[in-house]
Amino acid sequence: MHAEGPPAAGLGAHGDEGCGPYPGRCRQHSWEGFERALRFRLPRGSANWVDLVLGPQLDDPEVLTGDPLLFRRDGCFAYHLAVVVDDGAQGVTEVVRGSDLRSVTATQVRLQEALGLPPSGLRPPGPVTSDGARLGKRAGALGLEALKARGVGLPEIVGWLGWVPGCLEAPMACAAPDLVPELQLGQGAPGELPFLGMV
Repeated sequence: MHAEGPPAAGLGAHGDEGCGPYPGRCRQHSWEGFERALRFRLPRGSANWVDLVLGPQLDDPEVLTGDPLLFRRDGCFAYHLAVVVDDGAQGVTEVVRGSDLRSVTATQVRLQEALGLPPSGLRPPGPVTSDGARLGKRAGALGLEALKARGVGLPEIVGWLGWVPGCLEAPMACAAPDLVPELQLGQGAPGELPFLGMV
């Protein structure tokens, strides 16, 4: 762990935002408390994991992201730590994510290792809009409340989410327990899946 003083270039949650890896400029500083940011000093070398569609993967997180931020100077825990701890606490074993997050996966694998958490099986693709943009709040995607206001019910949302990994042949209203027998990770199309029929 090391502290960070003034703002430095760093990679956020998504690897496609035009930022380079953290250059390690404050790597030799010691942490002096919660008024400073805190980063995880990555071990040297590549991390490997298994993508349930693409197979074995190998990346060097130091080259892709550099030391990830764990705690921000504004008092919040950073994305990489939060998502890894949250998945571990909930016993998440499989993660569906878009290709925009592939470049940060090795960093999260390293955090899982450091915390003694089992790695998640990763399965791209994640959902994208009809024009190919990632489906997320940062890209202006509608949240659950906005969908509800437009008349889209929870069964329709669950059905669409069941279609993304290939549990359903087409999006259709259903309950989450209905999808469990159909879930076969590693199946489905290896490309991005479009977000259709909900807005």
